[in-house]
Amino acid sequence: MSLSWTRMFLLLPALAISAAALPHERREVPATAEPIITPAECLHHNPEVQDGTLVAQLWRQNCDLVTKFLHNAFTAAQAAQTSKGTLESLQYYFIQDYYYLTLTVPHKAYLLKSLDPDESATDQTSAINETVLDMTSDLEYASHFRQDLTSPDHLNVSSTVVKNAKLEPVLRQYVDWLGENTKLGWYLFSVSRVPCIYGWAEIAYQLNQSSSTVRGTKFFDEWISPNLDWSYGAKLSVELQEVLSANNNIETFAVANGLFRQALEFETAFFESAVGKVLED
Repeated sequence: MSLSWTRMFLLLPALAISAAALPHERREVPATAEPIITPAECLHHNPEVQDGTLVAQLWRQNCDLVTKFLHNAFTAAQAAQTSKGTLESLQYYFIQDYYYLTLTVPHKAYLLKSLDPDESATDQTSAINETVLDMTSDLEYASHFRQDLTSPDHLNVSSTVVKNAKLEPVLRQYVDWLGENTKLGWYLFSVSRVPCIYGWAEIAYQLNQSSSTVRGTKFFDEWISPNLDWSYGAKLSVELQEVLSANNNIETFAVANGLFRQALEFETAFFESAVGKVLED
Protein backbone atom coordinates (compact mmCIF):
# COMPACT_ATOMS: atom_id res chain seq x y z
CA MET A 1 0.00 0.00 0.00
CA SER A 2 1.51 3.32 -1.02
CA LEU A 3 1.86 6.24 1.34
CA SER A 4 -0.73 8.28 -0.51
CA TRP A 5 -3.34 5.55 -0.38
CA THR A 6 -2.60 4.85 3.28
CA ARG A 7 -3.13 8.51 4.14
CA MET A 8 -6.32 8.56 2.13
CA PHE A 9 -7.70 5.53 3.95
CA LEU A 10 -7.04 7.12 7.32
CA LEU A 11 -9.28 10.02 6.33
CA LEU A 12 -12.18 7.73 5.46
CA PRO A 13 -14.76 6.70 8.09
CA ALA A 14 -13.91 3.47 9.87
CA LEU A 15 -16.26 1.09 11.63
CA ALA A 16 -17.02 0.37 15.27
CA ILE A 17 -16.40 -3.15 16.54
CA SER A 18 -18.32 -4.51 19.51
CA ALA A 19 -16.78 -6.85 22.05
CA ALA A 20 -15.68 -9.67 21.76
CA ALA A 21 -11.97 -35.55 -14.87
CA LEU A 22 -13.56 -38.87 -14.73
CA PRO A 23 -17.28 -39.19 -15.43
CA HIS A 24 -19.53 -39.48 -12.42
CA GLU A 25 -23.12 -40.48 -12.02
CA ARG A 26 -25.41 -37.60 -11.13
CA ARG A 27 -27.16 -37.94 -7.82
CA GLU A 28 -30.35 -36.31 -6.69
CA VAL A 29 -30.54 -34.91 -3.20
CA PRO A 30 -33.06 -37.11 -1.35
CA ALA A 31 -36.46 -35.53 -0.90
CA THR A 32 -36.21 -36.30 2.80
CA ALA A 33 -32.94 -34.42 3.24
CA GLU A 34 -32.64 -32.53 6.48
CA PRO A 35 -33.50 -28.83 6.19
CA ILE A 36 -30.69 -26.32 6.52
CA ILE A 37 -30.70 -24.99 10.06
CA THR A 38 -29.31 -21.54 10.69
CA PRO A 39 -26.98 -21.63 13.71
CA ALA A 40 -27.01 -18.83 16.25
CA GLU A 41 -23.56 -17.76 15.12
CA CYS A 42 -21.49 -18.51 12.03
CA LEU A 43 -17.86 -19.04 12.94
CA HIS A 44 -15.31 -18.33 10.25
CA HIS A 45 -12.83 -21.01 9.19
CA ASN A 46 -10.07 -18.87 7.71
CA PRO A 47 -7.11 -19.52 10.04
CA GLU A 48 -5.47 -16.27 8.93
CA VAL A 49 -8.37 -14.09 10.12
CA GLN A 50 -8.37 -13.46 13.85
CA ASP A 51 -11.43 -13.60 16.09
CA GLY A 52 -12.78 -10.16 16.91
CA THR A 53 -11.73 -8.58 13.63
CA LEU A 54 -14.30 -6.77 11.53
CA VAL A 55 -14.60 -9.56 8.97
CA ALA A 56 -14.99 -12.25 11.64
CA GLN A 57 -17.61 -10.19 13.43
CA LEU A 58 -19.66 -9.44 10.32
CA TRP A 59 -19.56 -13.13 9.44
CA ARG A 60 -20.65 -14.22 12.92
CA GLN A 61 -23.42 -11.67 13.43
CA ASN A 62 -25.19 -12.13 10.08
CA CYS A 63 -25.62 -15.86 10.22
CA ASP A 64 -29.04 -15.88 8.56
CA LEU A 65 -27.70 -14.57 5.25
CA VAL A 66 -24.28 -16.20 5.64
CA THR A 67 -26.01 -19.59 5.86
CA LYS A 68 -28.04 -18.94 2.69
CA PHE A 69 -24.86 -17.83 0.95
CA LEU A 70 -22.89 -20.91 2.03
CA HIS A 71 -25.71 -23.25 0.99
CA ASN A 72 -26.76 -21.51 -2.22
CA ALA A 73 -28.51 -23.75 -4.74
CA PHE A 74 -25.87 -23.34 -7.46
CA THR A 75 -22.72 -24.46 -5.64
CA ALA A 76 -24.68 -27.14 -3.77
CA ALA A 77 -25.98 -28.68 -7.02
CA GLN A 78 -22.61 -28.43 -8.72
CA ALA A 79 -20.73 -30.00 -5.82
CA ALA A 80 -23.14 -32.92 -5.46
CA GLN A 81 -23.59 -33.24 -9.25
CA THR A 82 -27.38 -33.38 -9.07
CA SER A 83 -29.49 -33.03 -12.21
CA LYS A 84 -29.30 -29.25 -11.75
CA GLY A 85 -25.51 -29.27 -11.43
CA THR A 86 -24.92 -29.45 -15.17
CA LEU A 87 -21.81 -28.49 -17.09
CA GLU A 88 -23.81 -25.93 -19.08
CA SER A 89 -24.99 -24.29 -15.89
CA LEU A 90 -21.38 -24.08 -14.72
CA GLN A 91 -20.26 -22.64 -18.06
CA TYR A 92 -23.12 -20.15 -17.93
CA TYR A 93 -22.05 -18.94 -14.49
CA PHE A 94 -18.42 -18.56 -15.53
CA ILE A 95 -19.46 -16.43 -18.51
CA GLN A 96 -21.44 -14.15 -16.21
CA ASP A 97 -18.51 -14.02 -13.80
CA TYR A 98 -16.17 -13.03 -16.62
CA TYR A 99 -18.33 -9.99 -17.31
CA TYR A 100 -18.45 -9.22 -13.60
CA LEU A 101 -14.65 -9.05 -13.65
CA THR A 102 -14.54 -6.68 -16.61
CA LEU A 103 -17.43 -4.45 -15.57
CA THR A 104 -16.04 -3.85 -12.08
CA VAL A 105 -12.58 -2.75 -13.26
CA PRO A 106 -13.59 0.97 -13.47
CA HIS A 107 -14.60 1.00 -9.81
CA LYS A 108 -11.01 1.58 -8.74
CA ALA A 109 -10.93 4.72 -10.85
CA TYR A 110 -14.15 5.92 -9.22
CA LEU A 111 -12.46 5.64 -5.83
CA LEU A 112 -9.98 8.36 -6.83
CA LYS A 113 -12.75 10.87 -6.15
CA SER A 114 -12.32 10.13 -2.44
CA LEU A 115 -8.74 11.40 -2.44
CA ASP A 116 -8.12 14.20 0.01
CA PRO A 117 -8.04 17.44 -2.05
CA ASP A 118 -5.34 18.73 0.30
CA GLU A 119 -2.97 15.93 -0.71
CA SER A 120 0.13 17.12 -2.50
CA ALA A 121 0.28 16.84 -6.27
CA THR A 122 2.99 14.23 -5.85
CA ASP A 123 0.84 12.03 -3.62
CA GLN A 124 -2.21 12.41 -5.85
CA THR A 125 -0.15 11.49 -8.90
CA SER A 126 1.22 8.46 -7.07
CA ALA A 127 -2.31 7.33 -6.20
CA ILE A 128 -3.42 7.74 -9.82
CA ASN A 129 -0.44 5.75 -11.09
CA GLU A 130 -1.12 2.99 -8.58
CA THR A 131 -4.76 2.86 -9.64
CA VAL A 132 -3.82 2.55 -13.31
CA LEU A 133 -1.48 -0.34 -12.48
CA ASP A 134 -4.18 -2.06 -10.42
CA MET A 135 -6.73 -1.69 -13.21
CA THR A 136 -4.25 -3.02 -15.76
CA SER A 137 -3.61 -6.03 -13.53
CA ASP A 138 -7.37 -6.62 -13.20
CA LEU A 139 -7.82 -6.52 -16.97
CA GLU A 140 -4.96 -8.98 -17.44
CA TYR A 141 -6.59 -11.32 -14.92
CA ALA A 142 -9.90 -11.06 -16.78
CA SER A 143 -8.10 -11.86 -20.03
CA HIS A 144 -6.56 -15.02 -18.53
CA PHE A 145 -9.96 -15.90 -17.07
CA ARG A 146 -11.48 -15.71 -20.55
CA GLN A 147 -8.71 -17.88 -21.97
CA ASP A 148 -9.55 -20.59 -19.45
CA LEU A 149 -13.23 -20.11 -20.19
CA THR A 150 -12.73 -20.92 -23.87
CA SER A 151 -9.88 -23.43 -23.52
CA PRO A 152 -10.67 -27.10 -24.31
CA ASP A 153 -8.57 -27.98 -21.27
CA HIS A 154 -10.85 -25.99 -18.98
CA LEU A 155 -14.46 -24.94 -19.65
CA ASN A 156 -14.39 -25.15 -23.45
CA VAL A 157 -16.96 -22.42 -24.17
CA SER A 158 -17.15 -21.04 -27.69
CA SER A 159 -15.81 -17.49 -28.07
CA THR A 160 -18.99 -16.65 -29.95
CA VAL A 161 -21.11 -17.75 -27.00
CA VAL A 162 -19.05 -15.59 -24.65
CA LYS A 163 -19.23 -12.60 -26.97
CA ASN A 164 -23.01 -12.84 -27.47
CA ALA A 165 -23.90 -13.62 -23.86
CA LYS A 166 -26.83 -11.81 -22.31
CA LEU A 167 -26.10 -10.48 -18.87
CA GLU A 168 -28.30 -11.55 -15.99
CA PRO A 169 -30.30 -8.66 -14.45
CA VAL A 170 -28.84 -9.48 -11.03
CA LEU A 171 -25.33 -9.08 -12.45
CA ARG A 172 -26.14 -5.60 -13.75
CA GLN A 173 -27.76 -4.65 -10.46
CA TYR A 174 -24.82 -5.98 -8.45
CA VAL A 175 -22.22 -4.15 -10.56
CA ASP A 176 -24.20 -0.89 -10.47
CA TRP A 177 -24.63 -1.17 -6.70
CA LEU A 178 -20.90 -1.69 -6.18
CA GLY A 179 -20.21 1.30 -8.41
CA GLU A 180 -22.47 3.47 -6.26
CA ASN A 181 -20.66 2.27 -3.15
CA THR A 182 -17.41 3.80 -4.39
CA LYS A 183 -18.93 7.15 -3.39
CA LEU A 184 -18.71 5.98 0.23
CA GLY A 185 -14.92 5.72 0.05
CA TRP A 186 -12.51 2.82 0.03
CA TYR A 187 -13.41 1.47 3.46
CA LEU A 188 -17.14 0.96 3.05
CA PHE A 189 -16.74 -0.01 -0.59
CA SER A 190 -14.36 -2.76 0.52
CA VAL A 191 -16.82 -3.97 3.14
CA SER A 192 -19.35 -4.48 0.36
CA ARG A 193 -16.85 -6.80 -1.36
CA VAL A 194 -16.17 -9.01 1.67
CA PRO A 195 -18.70 -11.72 0.68
CA CYS A 196 -16.96 -12.14 -2.67
CA ILE A 197 -13.30 -11.73 -1.73
CA TYR A 198 -13.52 -13.45 1.66
CA GLY A 199 -16.65 -15.56 1.38
CA TRP A 200 -15.84 -17.69 -1.65
CA ALA A 201 -13.06 -19.47 0.23
CA GLU A 202 -15.51 -20.27 3.02
CA ILE A 203 -17.86 -21.91 0.50
CA ALA A 204 -14.97 -23.82 -1.08
CA TYR A 205 -13.76 -24.99 2.34
CA GLN A 206 -17.22 -26.22 3.30
CA LEU A 207 -17.71 -28.09 0.01
CA ASN A 208 -14.23 -29.60 0.18
CA GLN A 209 -15.05 -30.97 3.64
CA SER A 210 -18.41 -32.40 2.58
CA SER A 211 -18.74 -36.13 1.88
CA SER A 212 -21.42 -35.38 -0.73
CA THR A 213 -19.03 -33.37 -2.92
CA VAL A 214 -17.98 -35.25 -6.06
CA ARG A 215 -14.27 -34.95 -6.84
CA GLY A 216 -12.71 -34.76 -10.28
CA THR A 217 -15.53 -32.73 -11.82
CA LYS A 218 -15.17 -29.49 -13.75
CA PHE A 219 -16.74 -27.66 -10.83
CA PHE A 220 -14.27 -29.11 -8.36
CA ASP A 221 -11.27 -28.43 -10.59
CA GLU A 222 -12.32 -25.00 -11.88
CA TRP A 223 -14.09 -23.52 -8.85
CA ILE A 224 -13.58 -25.35 -5.58
CA SER A 225 -9.86 -26.06 -5.91
CA PRO A 226 -8.81 -22.52 -6.98
CA ASN A 227 -10.86 -21.00 -4.18
CA LEU A 228 -9.25 -23.07 -1.42
CA ASP A 229 -6.93 -20.13 -0.84
CA TRP A 230 -7.42 -18.13 2.33
CA SER A 231 -4.93 -15.42 1.43
CA TYR A 232 -7.22 -13.05 -0.49
CA GLY A 233 -9.77 -12.81 2.29
CA ALA A 234 -7.04 -12.56 4.92
CA LYS A 235 -5.37 -9.71 3.05
CA LEU A 236 -8.62 -7.75 2.85
CA SER A 237 -9.27 -8.35 6.55
CA VAL A 238 -5.84 -6.97 7.46
CA GLU A 239 -6.33 -3.90 5.25
CA LEU A 240 -9.69 -3.17 6.88
CA GLN A 241 -8.25 -3.57 10.38
CA GLU A 242 -5.39 -1.20 9.61
CA VAL A 243 -7.79 1.71 9.17
CA LEU A 244 -10.48 0.62 11.60
CA SER A 245 -9.53 2.95 14.42
CA ALA A 246 -9.56 6.10 12.28
CA ASN A 247 -13.15 6.95 13.16
CA ASN A 248 -14.97 4.30 15.16
CA ASN A 249 -18.66 4.92 15.61
CA ILE A 250 -21.81 2.86 15.90
CA GLU A 251 -23.55 4.68 13.07
CA THR A 252 -20.86 3.77 10.56
CA PHE A 253 -20.88 0.15 11.71
CA ALA A 254 -24.62 -0.01 11.01
CA VAL A 255 -23.99 1.22 7.46
CA ALA A 256 -21.21 -1.34 6.97
CA ASN A 257 -23.35 -4.14 8.34
CA GLY A 258 -26.12 -3.20 5.93
CA LEU A 259 -23.69 -3.20 3.00
CA PHE A 260 -22.36 -6.60 4.03
CA ARG A 261 -25.87 -8.05 4.20
CA GLN A 262 -26.87 -6.62 0.83
CA ALA A 263 -23.69 -7.98 -0.74
CA LEU A 264 -24.46 -11.45 0.64
CA GLU A 265 -27.89 -11.28 -0.98
CA PHE A 266 -26.41 -10.18 -4.31
CA GLU A 267 -23.78 -12.93 -4.23
CA THR A 268 -26.38 -15.60 -3.43
CA ALA A 269 -28.74 -14.38 -6.16
CA PHE A 270 -25.86 -14.15 -8.64
CA PHE A 271 -24.90 -17.78 -8.00
CA GLU A 272 -28.48 -19.00 -8.22
CA SER A 273 -29.18 -17.09 -11.44
CA ALA A 274 -27.17 -19.79 -13.24
CA VAL A 275 -29.15 -22.77 -11.96
CA GLY A 276 -30.77 -24.64 -14.84
CA LYS A 277 -29.41 -22.28 -17.48
CA VAL A 278 -28.20 -23.39 -20.91
CA LEU A 279 -25.83 -21.74 -23.37
CA GLU A 280 -27.08 -19.82 -26.40
CA ASP A 281 -25.06 -19.13 -29.55
